[in-house]
Amino acid sequence: MNSIPCVIMRGGTSRGPFIRMKDLPSDQAQQADILLSLMGSGHALQIDGIGAATRSPAKWLL
Repeated sequence: MNSIPCVIMRGGTSRGPFIRMKDLPSDQAQQADILLSLMGSGHALQIDGIGAATRSPAKWLL
């Protein structure tokens, strides 16, 4: 596993990763794989990709 320096910045209720291009591989396919992985793309419990998951059903009853 390799590491890539990243900062998660928040603006209001939105947040997102900031990565320097020089820290990513030059191959665009590899860049896309890394960025999609970072965002949690494709995981059923990820709604925004940066750690927020689906709501708990128990909270829907409140």
